[in-house]
Amino acid sequence: MKKSFAVMLYIVITAAVMMTGSCKQSHISMTAPTPTVTPLVIDNGLHNNNINLLGGIWFTMNDCAYGGMSVCSPTAVSMGGTFQMDSPGANGLPYAAHISGTVYGFNTNTGLGYQFGFLEMGTFLSAGSGVSCTPVDISLYNGIEFWAKIGSDDNTGGWVITIPYTQDGPTSVTCPVQGVTNTAYSAGQAPTCSDMQGACQCLSPDYGEDYQYQLSLTTTWNLIKAYFVDFKYPQSYYPPPSIIYVLQNAKQIQWQPNYYPPSVSPFSFNADLWIDTPTLYR
Repeated sequence: MKKSFAVMLYIVITAAVMMTGSCKQSHISMTAPTPTVTPLVIDNGLHNNNINLLGGIWFTMNDCAYGGMSVCSPTAVSMGGTFQMDSPGANGLPYAAHISGTVYGFNTNTGLGYQFGFLEMGTFLSAGSGVSCTPVDISLYNGIEFWAKIGSDDNTGGWVITIPYTQDGPTSVTCPVQGVTNTAYSAGQAPTCSDMQGACQCLSPDYGEDYQYQLSLTTTWNLIKAYFVDFKYPQSYYPPPSIIYVLQNAKQIQWQPNYYPPSVSPFSFNADLWIDTPTLYR
C-alpha cells in the first residue's frame, strides 16, 4: 500500500530534524477572535415623531407627579404629552431631540413646588423597555456618542447623561394617581398628572440614583463621546450595582440637568438641550 504524500512529507521532515538537531519547535497560539460589534444608531434625526430606530419612544418628564411645578416642552408624558422632534438637527439633518423649560424648586414663600425639582428627556432602547420593563444588553459597547448643544437661555449649570437602573416592581406598588397628592413628595399642591406607566412597573432600587456622565456643552453643536467606564455613580444609600450589570439590563438613556433649583429666590432655572444621532459604539 502506498503511503500518502502527507505521511511521506512527515517522515522526511522528521528525519531532517533528527539529522541536524537544530530545528526548533514552533508553537501556534489559538485565540478566539474578538467579536465585531458595529455601531448601533439609536436615532438618526430623519423623522419627526416619538419613535426611535429601535422601536422605543422618546419622552420628556417633569416633577408634576411629585407635587412639583416644573414645566417643559414637549409636554411631559406624565401630563399626557407626546414627544415631537425639533428642527434643525446637527450636520444638516432635519430633526433633533429637543427639550426646553423651567425647573422650579420648593418656594418657601408660597409653600409650592418640589424640593428636588427636575425635568428630563430620554429614549427607551426597545418597544418593550418602557411597557414591560424588558432589559436590553448593551454591555458589548464601549460607550455612547451623540451631537449636543444647549440653547442660549440655558442656565442649568450643566447636564448629565444617565443610564437608569430599574427592576421589575411588585404589583402592590401604589403609583401616583392623577389629581391625588403623593404625600411622600407633596409640597402643598396636588399634582394634576400621573407618573409614567413604566415608572410604576420599573422601579429604581436606589431612589433614582444612576450612573452618569458629566457633559461639557456650548451653544454650538459638538460631538460627545461618553465612555461607559467614565460613568460615575453618585453618593448612594445602597451599594451600587456594577456598571456591567447596569449595561446588561439597560432600558433607557436619559439627559437631565446636573443641579437642583436653589432654595432661595428665584427658586428656578431655565433648561434648553438639543441631542442628535445618539449611537452606541465599540
